Amino acid sequence: MKNSLLLFLFAAAFALPQNTASAQVNSAGSKAGDNLRKSAKLDTLSLYQVNFVPPDSLRIADSVGTGGRASLTNTPYIGDTITVTGVVIADPTLIGISASNTSFYIQSTDSAEWGGMNIFGPSTIASSIGITSVDTGYVIKLTGVLMKYSASSIMGNFELGPISGQTIEVQNAAARPDAVELKLSDLVTGDLSSGGKIHFTPGTKYKNSYVILRHLTVKSISTFSSSVGKAWDVVVQDSLGNLLDIYDGSKYFTSRNYAANLN
Repeated sequence: MKNSLLLFLFAAAFALPQNTASAQVNSAGSKAGDNLRKSAKLDTLSLYQVNFVPPDSLRIADSVGTGGRASLTNTPYIGDTITVTGVVIADPTLIGISASNTSFYIQSTDSAEWGGMNIFGPSTIASSIGITSVDTGYVIKLTGVLMKYSASSIMGNFELGPISGQTIEVQNAAARPDAVELKLSDLVTGDLSSGGKIHFTPGTKYKNSYVILRHLTVKSISTFSSSVGKAWDVVVQDSLGNLLDIYDGSKYFTSRNYAANLN
């Protein structure tokens, strides 16, 4: 089955097998991080400043691959309490609110490059700090602790954990920005499970950002179960045979009726 248009949030790096690696300090990344800290107040940062990874680090990551040290794709702000502003790309009801956790996505109002962030925290505080009231297109300001999912992996993903008592400030309502169009070959070559390669240099800057990939073929579909229910895990490929794994977090495609049984 072919999809001429596939729209999704580019989250958790490339959503393909993750590797664990020992964390080491990268001198180029550390120096760039120090410069970023000097250029802004530590507690109020742009999403660009939070997400940025130095080009030298990404070039090394490209050369060593998914087994490289986690620090190559780290930010100096991991573990810090920071305040950021962004437009809601996928609201909490789209991704789902479970009994334990709530997740949604924001993006810089300036650019998708280095501008995406997953907001992930306990559902017990979602209502009291205003998470359940935000909607797609809202420009919000929030404070949280920056974390890295799969912290020991070069493939780890940044998350901002909301803090109890720190209410989200809705600044205004705007249209959700258009998705950035990418080619699958910009992100990955081949199949990572059999010698393929991730392109960290062009791809890392779009983590958690809103992107669109076109002209992909569905190669396989499996069902993934999580705390918010079952959803499809779809492997797609382009005409060159490059593969990408996509999780239907919203369950939009999972719940639809198709003429063909995609299960």
